[in-house]
Amino acid sequence: MHSSGVARIETSAGGVIVRWQGEIPHVLLIRDGYRQWGFPKG
Repeated sequence: MHSSGVARIETSAGGVIVRWQGEIPHVLLIRDGYRQWGFPKG
């Protein structure tokens, strides 16, 4: 939140790379320091 108390609107985009081996999709997941699963960023 901004210091004025009003949330600003942001636009973002991303993507996930999928590698197919036959009919099986493979994606990369990471486990963060809070033990939550997610996609790598950057």
